Amino acid sequence: MVTVTTNKSGRPWKKGKKKISTLNATAASKTSFAVRREKQKKQRAVKAIADDLKKESDRKKEQERKRLEALKKKKSDDLLKSVKVQVIKDSKKIKRMSKKQIVKSRIYLNSHLTSASGVSDR
Repeated sequence: MVTVTTNKSGRPWKKGKKKISTLNATAASKTSFAVRREKQKKQRAVKAIADDLKKESDRKKEQERKRLEALKKKKSDDLLKSVKVQVIKDSKKIKRMSKKQIVKSRIYLNSHLTSASGVSDR
């Protein structure tokens, strides 16, 4: 063991040290088997409740996601239905038009209309 010495103020500059093996030693569990079993049962019950809450939360999030997705799809379909469309079957005519004219008059190819929303010749 290390001797503890003091300096002029009386404060020790070396602390008494213990062996590392004694620091890490812990007392064995004194709880009985029945008590441990009861504790495990409570922990399982708490875990089951937590799992149920998480499943419920995930289910609500999934429902909300599906609802928003359906809303978004309906909105895009309604927007496409409300657009005034001029069907041009001759693609050469479109090639002659400038981009500004195409955007301004919202001209779509016949194939684009049928693939986008199932709507044709309006």
